Amino acid sequence: MNEIIHKPNLGILDRDLSIAESGKVISEFSPYLEDLCNFASNALVRCQLSLKDTEGTPASLIYLYYHVIQMVDGIQVLCARACFSAAIPLLRSLLEASLSIDFIIADDYKSRSAAWLVSHYLGKLRYLESIFGQDGTTPKIDILKLEDKFHKETEFTEPDPKMVEKRIKHYRDLLSKPKFIDVATQLQKGKGIRKWFSLNKGPTNIEQLARELNRPLHYEILYRRYSEFSHAQDASRIIEADENKLFFVQMRSANDANEVLALSSGLFLIATRQFLEKFRYEEKTDELLRKIVRRHRIKNHK
Repeated sequence: MNEIIHKPNLGILDRDLSIAESGKVISEFSPYLEDLCNFASNALVRCQLSLKDTEGTPASLIYLYYHVIQMVDGIQVLCARACFSAAIPLLRSLLEASLSIDFIIADDYKSRSAAWLVSHYLGKLRYLESIFGQDGTTPKIDILKLEDKFHKETEFTEPDPKMVEKRIKHYRDLLSKPKFIDVATQLQKGKGIRKWFSLNKGPTNIEQLARELNRPLHYEILYRRYSEFSHAQDASRIIEADENKLFFVQMRSANDANEVLALSSGLFLIATRQFLEKFRYEEKTDELLRKIVRRHRIKNHK
């Protein structure tokens, strides 16, 4: 076993103290989020097994809800160790998945569910073509390595050209399905790939999407306010001032604890209700979720 010889600077990174100071909120929310993830993982499989003859493109919602569970599971693990700020990028990703589920279910389900999946296919196809060429047999890694200041000599394990070619063909075949052709054409009008939710004169950005869904506060709090931090442009979470002196903030500060955990669980409940009411409406989702909330004595969660 490798020995850790360096000790952290406790003024910046005091793991034990941070966990102790956040003990109350961690003990309240950590098992609650874990219980929600456990419930959701089983619900996801139940829904996936009941999709036969379902209209539209249900795979879009299946993928999005899987992502919701994955993000909340990651948030739970980070917050159990008092890594609240580090969970913020996951929280933003959770918001985007929640907004996507909301938008697909809100109206024109058939078109919107197809648009999300087609956008996914187009993105994967364009990436493969940009790195391995249109035919998948002319990799550009060697050219890119010449331009890279860190990896000129790095040996990358490149995928089998035949496998790449097969994957490119696979995505092209999927996009050529009758129910996807028109959607793919519309999403590729102009340069690049349009936002999938902009189809049929829909919103053109996340802010418009949130406002159309009557969720402007989610955008302002979780997306715009956290944007600088997620893109490493927010020094206010790093430095604080006290009597004209500057000092580093504890990396595992509890300042964001309640907000991150409450918003995460709130978004999770919203997405779960919408997802299950779409595919398993007979399960009385609200009642099932209320039982979890009451069991953990969580306040202000309906």
